[in-house]
Amino acid sequence: CLRFRCCEAARIQDQRSDRRRIANRAGRGRKVLYLELGVGYNTPGIIKYPFWRMTAENPRATYACINRGEAACPADIADRSVCINGDIGGRIRALL
Repeated sequence: CLRFRCCEAARIQDQRSDRRRIANRAGRGRKVLYLELGVGYNTPGIIKYPFWRMTAENPRATYACINRGEAACPADIADRSVCINGDIGGRIRALL
């Protein structure tokens, strides 16, 4: 059982590395919008932290999030971020 967990963890890490490599290659030097909808702090390492990192690494990238009560970003990307605190459905309807 422990051996399976270790293998499974390694496979998940490989997939995460593959996604990161693809995203970095696709966005390198280009205008990119990292749009985060409703991602909280339960599992920030899957979407939130990578989006922040990729925004910081690409000066042409913008980070945007809509989240009720947890719309925030690090200070180092604040000038290229839009954080909207509120209900996703209501905020999108207001934009349309």
